Amino acid sequence: MTNTEFEKQFISDIAGELFEKENDRETVNEVLFRLRFSRDNYDLQNQKDTAEQDINRLMESAGFKGKNIQRILRFVINLIRDKYSEEISGNISEKELNDLRNTERGKGNIWQIVFKWLWNYKFPQWQMDWIWKKLQGEAKKSLNWLNFVPISTDRSMAFDKEKFKERLQVNQRYDMKVDLPREAYLVLLNRGLDTRYLVCPSLAFAPEYKIVETPIWLPQNQAWANEDKIYFDAPGKEEYLAILLEKPLDIDWLKPSDRDPFPSWQSNEIIQLWEALAKQSNWQVFYRQVEIVG
Repeated sequence: MTNTEFEKQFISDIAGELFEKENDRETVNEVLFRLRFSRDNYDLQNQKDTAEQDINRLMESAGFKGKNIQRILRFVINLIRDKYSEEISGNISEKELNDLRNTERGKGNIWQIVFKWLWNYKFPQWQMDWIWKKLQGEAKKSLNWLNFVPISTDRSMAFDKEKFKERLQVNQRYDMKVDLPREAYLVLLNRGLDTRYLVCPSLAFAPEYKIVETPIWLPQNQAWANEDKIYFDAPGKEEYLAILLEKPLDIDWLKPSDRDPFPSWQSNEIIQLWEALAKQSNWQVFYRQVEIVG
């Protein structure tokens, strides 16, 4: 998916969350939302002026002639504000938040606050979630590829797999056992409630990300965290995506560095990875979710 396709899909998904169809057709509110908050239309005026195009003319060309653009826009802004109030309040300034709470006519271009929030904050989060869910949907259906083993258990010993499918404990030290089916380069991503980490490759847990034989154990012997092991400091849900690659990827954030021994990933990194995967044909993905309890 190209960036333009991502942007179009984003607007469609948000519209789907905000508006209901009338007889399977878009309402005037949805049409205005799509036009006003399209990334390409930021510089267009709401009302007719000397320019060749503005939002009013685009509405008329869509079959909504003579509509009160300002009134409809205020309704749409209030709908977005109410739907995403918790997210918005954490991303914009107090002044912008106060302006957004008061959308009466003559207040100014309040829509610009919403526009910038949608594209500067909501869109990157949506894009990360879209790629993650896409990879998760393509994952092999196997639960035993990843297990957490308490450090009191000898790595060379057998253990009861059924027992370790249970919930993990906060502050318990674990080794991670990764048992994947073939020789490959491993990219292992972690996503928690508020965190996103690159587990492999990383100096903290897995400086070497070529799998020669399985299973492999993390932290690796030469990793920075080999003595501290793996532990979770709060209850919650942790997700893991393992991507097996035939060839290593020439991406800077996948190169272990002592400047960032346990790197995190955001939208730019996951997009780079997604684009690189599109250029490789022979890769596999595995998914696992674990629950951490107090």
